[in-house]
Amino acid sequence: AAQLGGIFTHGEAEKDTLERIDQAKLDVKKAEDAITQLEGTLGLPDQSTGKLAERKALRDKLEADCWIKIKGQHDAHFKDAFSGLRNSQSRFCDRVLQELAQNGATLVDLNTLKERASSLFEQGMERFAAIQEIDASSLVAAEAEPVLAKKIVGKEDVDVAALITRLGNSDWVRQGLAFLDGAEQCPFCQQDIESDLAERLNAYFDETFLADINQIERVERSYGSAAISLVERLEAIASLDTRHIDAAGFRADVDRLTTRLESNKRVIAAKKREPSTPVALEPIGEAVAALTGQIDAANAAIATHNALVDNLATERAKLIDEIWKCLLHENDA
Repeated sequence: AAQLGGIFTHGEAEKDTLERIDQAKLDVKKAEDAITQLEGTLGLPDQSTGKLAERKALRDKLEADCWIKIKGQHDAHFKDAFSGLRNSQSRFCDRVLQELAQNGATLVDLNTLKERASSLFEQGMERFAAIQEIDASSLVAAEAEPVLAKKIVGKEDVDVAALITRLGNSDWVRQGLAFLDGAEQCPFCQQDIESDLAERLNAYFDETFLADINQIERVERSYGSAAISLVERLEAIASLDTRHIDAAGFRADVDRLTTRLESNKRVIAAKKREPSTPVALEPIGEAVAALTGQIDAANAAIATHNALVDNLATERAKLIDEIWKCLLHENDA
């Protein structure tokens, strides 16, 4: 008889299959029950219950915090950086989360950002002309003019020198020379004039004396001219309508320098009247340095502003990134 490979019982195979089906149904039921439980934990799609409600509450709080603590506190200065977001708490919060995830800008001080924003987002931005620098070098140099400190007197080997020295006032004698010409009596002693008195007095006030007097006059002219030019230039700067200079502070420094220049002009005039008296000018270097410093600072600010104008789109985009970086850092919690 032929050999059979094996004997299979239909009933046993069917039983095994049915058991597997029953187990599968149990597994499905467990999975469905777990899903139902998880869905209950998750909550309804309207986010009124469960974890969805908790998440919505957290999102609502985050939106409110971002709106109040970031937008509310900084909108006045950075409204252009918040463009397109200022009417929607949700969009504003989305932007906060987006910036938190990808902003790689450098952290910049808040006050610095406010100053830059006031310039970069200004309507109708235009370049500013630099403020002309001032030059007071000739006025400062005059303080060391040797003739001012020199006791200017006449020639000592003239016979009237001893008399003038005894009188102790060669300036008075020199001024009296103007009254000597054509006079019958000496303007100094009210006695008859000696025939050669004028000649002897003129010999006393020799070429060296006259050269020194001429030098004083040159100093007086040059100092007066330079002082007028400097003050006019400073007045023009003080009258500029520019935000780059503190008008009140600059005006105070201009007035302080002007007062000192007028005082020095009177000192030089006194030296001219009485050349035998040494004088010293009040230093103006410190006052000039204060004004120069303000002008230099203003020109640096103007140069920065002009660079921003020249590269406006790029600089605005950079500023917006830096604003978000700063505000995220400020509200890190």
